[in-house]
Amino acid sequence: MTVKVIAFLEMFDVMQQVLKVGLIGLGNMGRNHLRVLSMLKGVDLAFVADANAEVAARAGEAHGIPGVVDPTPLLAEVDAVVICTPTVTHADYIRLAAGHVKNIFVEKPLAATLDEAREIATFARDKGLNVQVGFIERFNPAVQALKTVLDRTERVISLDFTRTNKVSARIT
Repeated sequence: MTVKVIAFLEMFDVMQQVLKVGLIGLGNMGRNHLRVLSMLKGVDLAFVADANAEVAARAGEAHGIPGVVDPTPLLAEVDAVVICTPTVTHADYIRLAAGHVKNIFVEKPLAATLDEAREIATFARDKGLNVQVGFIERFNPAVQALKTVLDRTERVISLDFTRTNKVSARIT
């Protein structure tokens, strides 16, 4: 998780002392991002938002920041936003955030459908947004090593992978 968030922050070549970030969504992945963002130097976590008012308030109180249901009034105060909401809401939150910030990190998948992903890509390009989708496996050393091997040859016919660790309870 740390690698993914750091890559997101580095993506923008931020030259300022502190990057103010808002976090939308406090489910499993949102809580992971909250933990990492709150530990990173150079990051000022400005607010947390969640559809569940009690969850948002508790997280906000624990971190000494606003915990809200509607992040809209706080978006103008941040340099970047991290969206960890249910997939079907990603496009709406990207559009909402785009009215205030250009730097948006969205947990995978980007969208619920391929058409919606294409719409988001066009929207982001037209608005000049920096959007990164959270694909943590791209930083997995095994995946990076495999990419190096594949880049050196055209002779690979087939690859088969078996995940040997436990499958997360979140994956249904």
